[in-house]
Amino acid sequence: MHGPMSEAAANVTIAIIAPEAYGVHGIARYVQSLLANLGAEHKVVLVAGQKEYDFPVAQNVEIINITRHRGRSGMLLWAFAARGVLSRLSAREGLLIVNMQIPPLLPGLLVQRGDGFVVTAHTTYLGMTGRYGGIDAVKGQWHPLVARVKMALERLILRRATKIIALTNQGRQELIQYKSRASIEILPNGVDTKLFHPRPELKQIYDVLFAGRLERRKGSRAMVKICESLVARCPDIRIAIVGHGEDEGLLRSAFGRWPDNIAMLGKVPFSQMPELYAQSRLYGSASYYEGLPGTCLEAMATGVPPVVWDLPFYDNLVGPQMGVRVAVDDNSRFVEAVSELLANQTLYESMSGAARSLVERAYSWERLADRIISAAVR
Repeated sequence: MHGPMSEAAANVTIAIIAPEAYGVHGIARYVQSLLANLGAEHKVVLVAGQKEYDFPVAQNVEIINITRHRGRSGMLLWAFAARGVLSRLSAREGLLIVNMQIPPLLPGLLVQRGDGFVVTAHTTYLGMTGRYGGIDAVKGQWHPLVARVKMALERLILRRATKIIALTNQGRQELIQYKSRASIEILPNGVDTKLFHPRPELKQIYDVLFAGRLERRKGSRAMVKICESLVARCPDIRIAIVGHGEDEGLLRSAFGRWPDNIAMLGKVPFSQMPELYAQSRLYGSASYYEGLPGTCLEAMATGVPPVVWDLPFYDNLVGPQMGVRVAVDDNSRFVEAVSELLANQTLYESMSGAARSLVERAYSWERLADRIISAAVR
């Protein structure tokens, strides 16, 4: 659903800066889906890390790959190279708007601003460190000094911005604390509803699917307790866990007792996720902090109802008609909610249909992609 091209948009090139545009994490999914669903009228250049695979993009999208080595020094060198690319693009294209995807932060400090510097903030370190929202489980991931440095770098980037895009109202409230003079516009993450959709011909082999990084901030410790209780309550339950991270060893050790109940699937390619959602009845997440969780959007687009914590980043996404929000760390209620949905087919089907309907209406990339680029141009 692409609207008419404005005169301003016709004469502007948008350079999207995303050194981590490849992979299965949230920003990679965001960038790839955005570029696949743009109208052909937009002139967009993606400045990314080294090419890892091909992905579909709309017409008039150019991809410039710059090799990036591991570590901060590798990111620093990449940022200097990207700065040179932007300088050449500016000379070639004329009017150039730079759209910086953060995190990571280093490129945002070094790349030139172009004729406009639009920052898309997927998360903030204010939120990731628990300083906004007060979730104790989020605190302590970084040493306090490291956290302060990260937030100071973030503040410098946001104060350079001419416009900031937040994914949710919670994100906007976090960004306000940085006191940038730039306007903040809320434009949510999306999902490709042509790729993620119900597939009734597939057998649902998993009762619950958890998908995301396996780390404390994403609720890995709570997930262990929840899964243990689910197996105790429903001895024939089948749970799939997708993801990797610092707590992967902890989870594999904890779940080794139930090989018939819990499948640790590790890092699953993005191309396999549509089928995996369709093979699952429910989506579960014990994450304490997100921007706008792409895995939840993908599950709901597939007609898979979510059971999640009652946190602000789910506002306008998970309502009582299409899923269940549980008080944070109320593990017993989480288990009850899963059990009730698995046992009540009528309620399950109602929530499944409502989840798909909401995503089609409000979170389809086909509807959102052009709005995001138009917001950058305005």
